[in-house]
Amino acid sequence: MPPRRRGSRGEEMAEASKEGGINALPDELLQHVLSLLSADEAVKTCVLSRRWRHLWRSTDVLRLDADKERWKSSKRFKKFVNHLVLFRGCSPLREFDLEFSSCREKDEKGEDSDEDESDDDRGEDESDEDSDGDESDEHSDDGESDDDSDEDEDSNPFQCVMMWVMYALICQVQVLKIHNFNERYIEIDGGMPLVSQHLTKIELSGIVLKDCFLNFSSCPALKELYFTKNCCFDSVKKIFSQSMQCLRIFCCQFSEYHRTLIYAPSLIRLFLEGFWGRTPFLERMPSLVEASVRPHQDCDDWCSNTYTGNCEDEDCDGCHGMIDKIGNSSNCVLLGGLSEAKSLKLIAGPEIIIFGSDLRWCPMFSKLKNLLLNEWCLLSNFWALACILEHSPVLRKLTLQISKEAKSMMQTEENDNPLRKPAAISEHLKVVKVHCKEVDEVVYKIGKWLSTLDIKVLIKRRNQSPKRFCSSKV
Repeated sequence: MPPRRRGSRGEEMAEASKEGGINALPDELLQHVLSLLSADEAVKTCVLSRRWRHLWRSTDVLRLDADKERWKSSKRFKKFVNHLVLFRGCSPLREFDLEFSSCREKDEKGEDSDEDESDDDRGEDESDEDSDGDESDEHSDDGESDDDSDEDEDSNPFQCVMMWVMYALICQVQVLKIHNFNERYIEIDGGMPLVSQHLTKIELSGIVLKDCFLNFSSCPALKELYFTKNCCFDSVKKIFSQSMQCLRIFCCQFSEYHRTLIYAPSLIRLFLEGFWGRTPFLERMPSLVEASVRPHQDCDDWCSNTYTGNCEDEDCDGCHGMIDKIGNSSNCVLLGGLSEAKSLKLIAGPEIIIFGSDLRWCPMFSKLKNLLLNEWCLLSNFWALACILEHSPVLRKLTLQISKEAKSMMQTEENDNPLRKPAAISEHLKVVKVHCKEVDEVVYKIGKWLSTLDIKVLIKRRNQSPKRFCSSKV
């Protein structure tokens, strides 16, 4: 019986095993190596040998970087990506990573942009000039303006972003990342929601977002959502996901005239940090375990007249500046949605009123065991701290971060009214940790107040070991 004839694939593997080195590795490992490269670097490997010719097409990670050091013009980057998705086909994707680190704009290229075009393009331009003849001279002004507008459109690095995202969804992508570090925002088309049964994680930065894009009802597998570095929610009324378990919004902008509603009933971890505009309204989150909220100092929920908001000054934008208010029965914007968390971190400046305003509605933190606050809770004669302790029946660990600004804040508000005390506190709370740079009047005042509740104080100064609070003034 004649020996079996090897297929072309078998011949390539046999040749590779004889050569040794990286060529001896199976295709799966080579594809993993290619997944660590940017797409243009991965495509270049097709010239290495017959075996490498099509490996890049089946790589399950697509990394696209529009860096000006890598691409001479934005037009060339767009052309490459459009050809890439055309030749790659619908091979499944695990991760799609698109990054605009520093795109080159038309004004940076100047007249040199003409030199970046290919020889074919240059030839086409010359042929067009010859065919136009005198007519091009006769209408030179109009022709130049049309060419300029076309070049502006072609040089727009963000023009095809949504089309590339749709391609990734067709390839059943699981992780979608779009990072824009330019001063110019990417505007996502509001009429195109994401529809995917496979998408589990999204990371976005430097993007202007729309309502329709943030309706993830058609993404039932989505678990993680990250908005970082200057995403804009200015026109967003609602973020909706029934499956999302982790949400992080960092250094992003919300509208100053209305609140964005966040509906995520399956959320386990929430981080709202460094945001400005209006604090988003949180719907009930029964599965929440950990949450951290830290508004930016330019957050629009601020007031210098009162600690709890709703001052009588009609010109106060912090209290009366909203045009579109969310209709709800409790009026508890933030803490109502966080009330079922087991671990909370609430940090704010002295003029940020959102926490104090919410505490007027006395939300019950029935599951809260771990709590970290800063000096905002000391205002109004410890009213906020007393309120939280009174409504946290199972609290076990409390940490207070006290900065140097706390002293001047307390002196500004100083009055003869007695310090507030909670009617009852958790029987599990025995020790409170106070982190500070130095033990001053504010720390001493905290220690004395907590001692009246039979709670011990452990003071942790920077670069020093913790020490128990002494009743005598330091």
